[in-house]
Amino acid sequence: MKTLPLLGRVSAVTVLSLSLAACGLFKAPDKGPDTVRTWQDEVIYFAMTDRFANGNPANDNGPNRNAGDRADRSNPLGWHGGDFAGLKAKIEEGYFKRMGFTALWITPVVLQVPAIPVGDGPNKGKSFAGYHGYWAEDFFKTDPHLGSLEEYQSLIDTAHKNGLKVIQDVVLNHAGYDATLTKTHPDWFHTQAECDASSNPTTDCPLAGLPDFKQDLPAVTTYLNDFIRYWRTNTAIDGLRIDTMKHVPDSYWKQFFAPGGAGDAGKIWSVGEVFDGNPAYLAHFMDDLGSPSVFDFALYYAVSQQMSSAGGNLDRMADVFAQDGVYQDASRLTTFVDNHDVKRFVSEVTGKGGTPAQAAERLDMALSTVYFSRGTPSVWQGTEYAQPGQGDPYNFPLGEGNREDMDFSKLANSALDERLGALAAARAKYRALTHGAQQELWRPNGGPGILAYRRVISNVAGTAGQPVVFVVNNGDTATELSTLSGGGIPLLGTFGGGALTEITGHASNLSVSGGKLVGTVPPRSVLAVTGAAGAARAAR
Repeated sequence: MKTLPLLGRVSAVTVLSLSLAACGLFKAPDKGPDTVRTWQDEVIYFAMTDRFANGNPANDNGPNRNAGDRADRSNPLGWHGGDFAGLKAKIEEGYFKRMGFTALWITPVVLQVPAIPVGDGPNKGKSFAGYHGYWAEDFFKTDPHLGSLEEYQSLIDTAHKNGLKVIQDVVLNHAGYDATLTKTHPDWFHTQAECDASSNPTTDCPLAGLPDFKQDLPAVTTYLNDFIRYWRTNTAIDGLRIDTMKHVPDSYWKQFFAPGGAGDAGKIWSVGEVFDGNPAYLAHFMDDLGSPSVFDFALYYAVSQQMSSAGGNLDRMADVFAQDGVYQDASRLTTFVDNHDVKRFVSEVTGKGGTPAQAAERLDMALSTVYFSRGTPSVWQGTEYAQPGQGDPYNFPLGEGNREDMDFSKLANSALDERLGALAAARAKYRALTHGAQQELWRPNGGPGILAYRRVISNVAGTAGQPVVFVVNNGDTATELSTLSGGGIPLLGTFGGGALTEITGHASNLSVSGGKLVGTVPPRSVLAVTGAAGAARAAR
């Protein structure tokens, strides 16, 4: 990953410049009549519907076309029974609300192709089903395993009544294996010969052998746009999560996000999956092509690689933030610790020799980082009880992959669900965390593993406008800030002086002395403190 040199200890890295229309704004009744709520204010929970909760066992076998349609919880690549009814029941139970989530991202809802046989690996001979939703057979029907269109509409209605937005995962790059469309419209898909001759295999070649659409054909453009418009028209979804975005030509996205387009950025929010760690490449999809957001894979790589062990280098994380200037507005990014396609964070920790207890502590630290940083945090199901997972279940036997069924009984021995609630409450209270500029105050630079920056916002009255400083210690020993070069972290007048309050309830003795932040940062921890604002310049 390319990085830029550090340009001094203090670097303003966030400029709020996105137009109100492109953010999908609305008035927030809980924050006063003059407060405008944007997607930066949201906190997203990501649920894989089939692996979350089974609310209606009657639909477990779906269309029952073959044995692969029948639920088999012993098969990590089969259907397991989760459905719209299960999600709806958990919404009504208040499951998401108590952790502070305001948006629910669910995997694709469309009818999947029949299961295919597994040809190798630990699951050889088993059926590999489209339980995940990414192998479309019919883009205009719900999959019966999940429920009917009416049940989906009811889920969305229930979500809205309970303060949750709904983000529907969609695939515009490919159809499912041997989908009917490949027979009725074979000319809509790239051939192997076209792939071999292409100068751009990323967009013209099949991903994992899946039929690859020719989005530049007018008929395909119309079909895919109609697909998105169908779900926007027939449901009240609030946003789109766009799969495999970099595998689709730029020309398609330009018309898609344009005013009047199927994904008109002024009408519906979208977040795209651009699986790449280069901030400049991620910025291209937002600033040149018009996507309201993309996932911050650059920060993901830094968090997963550098925060998962005592030997991690937080300078690499600082390097990511230092490149925020490549974005017109880095606060539009969607941040995450892990997801359904990668090894879970706790398994990164234990794989490097950390204990399960240390893995939970480091997961807390990683989550705190994404909640306190610029962008909209997204949390993958199971994180609330530190669920492990080695990677895509294709390569692992039951119990070892990253898409295991939710086990709600494990919440009894976890404090992470309460921690998520505290982090969300801090974001809701301190507007600097959602709309403030982010300025680096300290980085390790070869010394103790302390990364500190402030989130500040000007011209906001009351507590929500106070500056917030974030401090992280990636080591296994406590760090006394007064031992740092210069006797502490220079605060540039952020606070007037005296004791400071940790905004999430963590114990803290951090204070201001001589204009510097002093006190002890415990091992494997993140502290975010605030206090009476000083007279220094505030970031704008």
